[in-house]
Amino acid sequence: MWSRIIGGAALLVVIAAVVWALWPRPIAVETEAANAQHYEWPAELFVRALGPRLKYSCAWFEPGASAELAAAEERMLALTCERAGIQDGMRILDLGCGWGSFSLWVAERYPNAHVLAVSNSRPQRNFIEARARQLGTHRGGVGDGSGRADRRIGGGGRLVVGTAGPQGEGAHQRPPEDEPDPPTSS
Repeated sequence: MWSRIIGGAALLVVIAAVVWALWPRPIAVETEAANAQHYEWPAELFVRALGPRLKYSCAWFEPGASAELAAAEERMLALTCERAGIQDGMRILDLGCGWGSFSLWVAERYPNAHVLAVSNSRPQRNFIEARARQLGTHRGGVGDGSGRADRRIGGGGRLVVGTAGPQGEGAHQRPPEDEPDPPTSS
């Protein structure tokens, strides 16, 4: 629409001007306020509102399969592991891990995997550590994301990132073209 109103070349000039103006600005402002508003809520609130895995990023509701939220969470976690090529014994970095749905699921199913769950929320970190101890799966940790990983996952399993090198670099993997992306709720 905008390209028809101001012309294609003019649109590029406007976009370049906006990028130039925003370039020196911080990516995020008021991060402490945002964390307090979004991340510092008690786990009990989410335990009452979400499915049993506390997965608030997405779930996979498949036609003909159970429509229960618990089953949809399990399907999405399995699909994420499949797409990421998760194997037992890997070191996995879960960035923005939420309440640990992916990290804890992987730790339960891959007994030799080491998962580092990264959250900027103290209540989330405390919850994940307590749940991992309760399940007997406390082999990774909850931290700041430094270190080497074989796979990096972001947003509680929503974004699958490929093999990570020594500096943590990796390439985003897309699902095969004939397979649709699962729906997301966020």
